Amino acid sequence: MQMVPSQVESATTSQTLNRTMPVGDLPGALASICANAAGGGKAPAGLAKQINSYLSKYGEPTTFNCLILDQSNPAEIHLYLTCLNVAEGRGSENFSIASTFLSASLNLSDKQAASRIAELFGGYGPPSDQPYYLRISL
Repeated sequence: MQMVPSQVESATTSQTLNRTMPVGDLPGALASICANAAGGGKAPAGLAKQINSYLSKYGEPTTFNCLILDQSNPAEIHLYLTCLNVAEGRGSENFSIASTFLSASLNLSDKQAASRIAELFGGYGPPSDQPYYLRISL
C-alpha cells in the first residue's frame, strides 16, 4: 500500500478495552474486535466465528495480529490490520486488551494505480472467501 501513496487512503486508531470475562471467552472477544473493526461495526457474516475457532486452538492468546483483505467490490481493495495485546488485570477474570487498528483502501478503477500495482506485484486473481492463517513462532 505504501508503494502507491497517491491512491492510498488510510486511518489508524488505538484504544484500550478493560473487560471482565472467563479466560475461555478471550478468543471470542479478540475475534469480535477484529471482525467488527474490518466491518466498520457490522462484521461480515461468520468472520468472527472463523477467527474464534482458529484462536481457540491455541489456548489463552496474549497477542494477536489480524490482517483482512477485502475485495468485495472489484474496483477497490480494502486492507484492515488489527494488532491486539492482552494483559491480565487485577483479578483472574479481568483483562486489558490494547488494540491498534489500521485501515487502507486502494482504488483500482484508476488505471495508473492498477498499472502500478501490476508492475509491483504482477497479476492476481480475485481473492478466495476462505480464510488463510499464518502462524510464525520464534
